[in-house]
Amino acid sequence: MVDLSIIDKQYWELVQRYPALHLEYRDGKNFVTGNLSFSANYQFQQIDDDYLIEMVIPNNYPDSLPTIKDKANRIVGGFHKYTDGTLCLGASLALRLNYSKQPSLLGFIEKCVIPYLYTYSYNCKYGSLPYGELAHGWEGILDYYKDLFKIDDNQIILRLVKALAQNQYMAHSRCPCGSRKKVRDCHGNLLKKLLSLQPKDEYLSDYQGMLIEANGNNYPRKG
Repeated sequence: MVDLSIIDKQYWELVQRYPALHLEYRDGKNFVTGNLSFSANYQFQQIDDDYLIEMVIPNNYPDSLPTIKDKANRIVGGFHKYTDGTLCLGASLALRLNYSKQPSLLGFIEKCVIPYLYTYSYNCKYGSLPYGELAHGWEGILDYYKDLFKIDDNQIILRLVKALAQNQYMAHSRCPCGSRKKVRDCHGNLLKKLLSLQPKDEYLSDYQGMLIEANGNNYPRKG
């Protein structure tokens, strides 16, 4: 179960910055709801906007991260949303990496949620995306891992993510990328960091979905 003292402490930190957000407990869950007003810019393009949000804090937080809904339904269904209406903020690992920079509810809002809302507002205002178009579903997740590892080969990416899914890190073994170097002299530092960020089951889910994508088959879209 969630440690309520952590939630209370992190909520008060959050509300100092965003006073229109309110903490509620109902149906056995913790919610943060209200109007999220923000001001953000990218390459000197300033966006000031606000969204009525609902953040659900899972009972195993911070092991699992919150989910977000746009309660005013401003964000149209085709823009990176799951079928249950929650916002697809990005690949789970990307969220973990961003959250790790500021591991709190405030950090989650500022590192994960506001960049998504800024992107949507920017697209509505200028008709384009500030960071470029991201693919949906497993294709987008595959692209994310390619960028993370700086590798453009699907099969190498699959081998690296499979190693994460199997929780394999042996410093003296050959690197899964196929370089013939020892792990410690190749992708070892990155693999160790990634293994500390999320459970191997998350990597297994990514591996299985990307495997189907890489083989060109039909698959259920993740986001």
